[in-house]
Order: sequence, then C-alpha cells, then structure tokens
Amino acid sequence: MTDPVLTWPGRGTPVLRDPTTGRWRFGERRPAAQPALPDDNLAILGEAHDALTALLATHRGRVRLCYIDPPFNTGNELLAYGDRAAHHVWLSALEERIRIAQELLCDGGFFVAHINVVEQAYLKILCDEIFGRDRLIAQISWQRAPDRTVLGQGSALVADQVEYLLCYARGRLDESWPRPQRRAPLSAKTLGTYSRTLIPSAESTLVDEIGGARIYAHKGYRLERAANRELVDVYPHLMRLTNQQPESTFQQALLARMPSLGTLYRAEYTQARGKHRGERRRHYLDGNVVLWLRDVAVVEAGRLVRVADLNNFWTADEIPATGIAREGGVALRRGKKPERLLERVVGAFSRDGELVLDFFAGSGTTGAVAARLGRRFILVEADPAQHALCVTRLRNAGAAFSETALL
Repeated sequence: MTDPVLTWPGRGTPVLRDPTTGRWRFGERRPAAQPALPDDNLAILGEAHDALTALLATHRGRVRLCYIDPPFNTGNELLAYGDRAAHHVWLSALEERIRIAQELLCDGGFFVAHINVVEQAYLKILCDEIFGRDRLIAQISWQRAPDRTVLGQGSALVADQVEYLLCYARGRLDESWPRPQRRAPLSAKTLGTYSRTLIPSAESTLVDEIGGARIYAHKGYRLERAANRELVDVYPHLMRLTNQQPESTFQQALLARMPSLGTLYRAEYTQARGKHRGERRRHYLDGNVVLWLRDVAVVEAGRLVRVADLNNFWTADEIPATGIAREGGVALRRGKKPERLLERVVGAFSRDGELVLDFFAGSGTTGAVAARLGRRFILVEADPAQHALCVTRLRNAGAAFSETALL
C-alpha cells in the first residue's frame, strides 16, 4: 500500500516568473548557463529556481537550514509581491523549488516552510511526499495577532490569527541535536507558587538503595517563607512541593522508602530515557517531590526568565508582529516577519557557523538574523525592489556578503 499523493493539472510542468508582472505561469524553461557562485554569504537577485539550480554545483548537501516564507496565495493585491496564482500553478512552483532545495540540505538538515491557512494543507501533503511523512518534526502555530476585541474590525465569522511553520528533517534526525528551548519572562503567577526557600544541610546519610537509586537522608534543613531579599540571594533556594503522579511507579517506589515525616530525603539515580536522561538528583519531603525554581528559570539582567522546551504554539506575547514595519532599517508595510520569529527558528534548527538558505528572501529578515547569530546565509529574491531592501538591511546589520545577479 502506498501513501496518498496529490494530483493536479500540469503537475511536473515548469513554472516561470513573468519578469513584467512578477506572476508565476507555466512555460518552457530554456537551458541557461549556470555561473559559479562564490563561497561567501550571498544575496542573489534572481528567480528561485534558477538560483537553486546554480547552487547545486557548489552547495549540494551543505545547507543546515532552509527557511522559506513563500507567497501565501491569498489573492491580496496590496502586497509588494505577486500573491495571486492559480492553485495548480502555485503547487507546481513550490514543488519544483522545494525538491531542488532538498538536495542542498545536508543529512539531518532542516526545512521550514512558513504558510497560512489558504495553502497549508496542500503544502503539508506536498512536503510529506518530498521529505517523507515520518520526517515531519512539528507543525508550529504562530499566533500572529492577539485576540480581537468586540470593537475590533473584520468581517470573518472566525478571526484568522494563526500562521503555520511546517518543520521537516532531511533524512534521519541526529539524536544528539540539542533540544530547542524557549525563553520568556517568568509570570508573577508562576513565581508566586514558589513561595518558600529550602536549604538542605550539607551532611546526609545513605539510608537505602533500590533499582540503582541511592537514597540519602539529610541531617537537617531550613524551610522558610521566601523573605523579601535580593533575588540573586533567594533564587537558588526557591521551591514548591508537588504530589508525585501515581502512574510513575519508580518514583512511588522511591517514596515508599522514605517513611519519616519531617525528614528531607535525596535520591540519586541515572534516568535512561526522556528529556531528563542522565544523572539525576531529586529531593523529597513528607511524601512530596521538591520542585526548584532554578530548574525552570534563570536570572538574566536582574529578572527571572522561564526556560522551557520549545513547543508548537508560539503566542503573540512571545513573538509580536506589531511595530516591525521599519525593523532592520527598511520599511515594509505588509508581509514582513519579525526578527524575533527568525531568531527562534534559526536558533533551534542551526548551529554557529552553519549555512542558512532562504529563497523567498523578501526584505532580508532571515539573513540579518542569521548574521547576528553567527550563521552563514544565502538569500534569493526575484523582485529587484525587494532585493534592494534586502541588501540595505544586510548592510544595516553589518553583515559581510557578496551580491550576485542571475538575469
């Protein structure tokens, strides 16, 4: 049995960009000389298909992350780029370009496509075919706009506030790849639950062993309401107690070996799997587990920042899309993506010195962020006006790059 596939009129037919209108159309692609591209940061003025084909000669298998923000095909005439293509032409254009981009990715590289609801379902099935359905890492929902009030404008029955990032791996994901994290200011509500400080005694005695775990009893401890002291002083000791879930048989077995009320216990063991895999040290008091604030938050610039595993819902509070019209020193009223969004994508799916590709570069957000984070970049933009914005933005960011035209 084979997986379902998309079919549409003209699938496999080349899609060209009309240089006059900027619109995609079916056509006959004539062979063209492919120039040798320098091994530098690149800002390429040219059609994505032509640029990707030229890059195959020099960059095959060298890209760690390909992020694209293609036309959403919404029919919006107010954007600075063509966003009205026949559905089957749009699909054909994306398919042939993504297939080439896949060859540029290294083994274990990442492909991230930014899209909205109009073409999301079709693009996901297409990417399932190209990369493999089992290579989907996540479909991330970004809350582009905050909740609309009753006084807000808009005639839609249900407000459209979300855009999507389809994230795929090329080949098998490297198991050693670091788990991406997100950072956000710790809310007062969360901080309020860590209302006490606990300072264990330095002396403890081994009292039991079970399943490879060693259980110690502390000689004593100091448990107090959190005093109104400097954050840096009180932070390492802030804690709260929580009940252990009944389904955790290992933890329940540990607690069963800790009978004395009022005694602070410590268990040390090796966790074989899961996000906490490795050596662990946990404290227990009166049948409860001690949760330390320091395990979920850090102090940065005098404030508490929550650190958590990256999830697949990014809120407007975390990544606002407002106030970015002139971000990067270039003006773009519509279609611009926040640098904070690209910081999260580039930071999660590439490492220092690795190569990031964006073949719908727009105003150059991806390149500016990649340069700031210490990545190398290749940007491709077909529209001369957009390309000029991209170049200006890269210069504003102090990025070193070569500018190339494929016309």
